Amino acid sequence: MQDKHLCSFTFLRRKNGIVFLAFISFLGCLTGVFAALGAGNCIFPVMRIAVYSRVSIVGLLSTVFLPFFLSAIAVLFFNPRILYGLCFCKMFSFGFCISLLQQCFGTAGWFVCFFLLFSDGWVLFTFFLFWVRYLGGSKNNIFTFSCFCFISTVVICSLDYFLISPFWALLI
Repeated sequence: MQDKHLCSFTFLRRKNGIVFLAFISFLGCLTGVFAALGAGNCIFPVMRIAVYSRVSIVGLLSTVFLPFFLSAIAVLFFNPRILYGLCFCKMFSFGFCISLLQQCFGTAGWFVCFFLLFSDGWVLFTFFLFWVRYLGGSKNNIFTFSCFCFISTVVICSLDYFLISPFWALLI
């Protein structure tokens, strides 16, 4: 009888962790959009400079792999609060950048967002797979799944650096 209640409590805790992750990601993105809307016109020249400058491999790797390594550390130390904070920060920056690019480039903003935030958008997907798997309680083969996420992140960054960014430079 107690095993049944313990099992249902564990299921609710796992489900609540994933629901809370979704809430935190929505809140982070929404906060980023509102922060971009309140930023004013002084930040638009900075965004336009970012569009015309070449992407740095160090900058790309740091924005992509630093959150991945922090996620791995959070999993290693069994601390989901780090994952929630990381999710909020990552979604805040993603919403902030999308909103600013939409404001700067108007109806062509979606096109600019696709090229400039290509790796970030796809890597967010792998982050969410990693976070949901951990928060869902599936700790079996977490090292193998971490390696899969790491390799997919390397492939996404390579695609961005060697294909998407040069194509974007040709368009500009």
